[in-house]
Amino acid sequence: MNTKITVKKIAEVSDFFCTHGTDPLVCLLFGGDRGTVCDEVVMLQSGRSILALASISPNGETGKGPGIVGLYVVPKYRKCGYGKHVMEATVRRCIERGFSKVRIDTLSKGAKYIVETLPNELKSVLDVHHSGEVLDMFTGLAPK
Repeated sequence: MNTKITVKKIAEVSDFFCTHGTDPLVCLLFGGDRGTVCDEVVMLQSGRSILALASISPNGETGKGPGIVGLYVVPKYRKCGYGKHVMEATVRRCIERGFSKVRIDTLSKGAKYIVETLPNELKSVLDVHHSGEVLDMFTGLAPK
């Protein structure tokens, strides 16, 4: 599959949120206040389709510093490495923007794994908070 990374203003991807708005994860990751604090989205695309994305908040959710607020991979593209690819590009974009420390809260096993397997030069920029596997439980993905 021919893919490319693009960076867009969050307002430019409203179609994606409308299309995937019925997915509870999209609502949790990008809805409410979370959507209003973000200004950019880093996306992995194939043609006009978005396969995965992560959002950047220059002031974070609490106003205490920059953060990566959400990481989402379209379900049929999970376990293909796209989440890691987008996360690497998102951290690099944060560095380009001059952010020396970037907060990220991991809410699933997958997100935790992605962050743990990033190259050290990217991990050194992250202020990681592992918040358990709440998204796995919410979506029924947690092991029983």
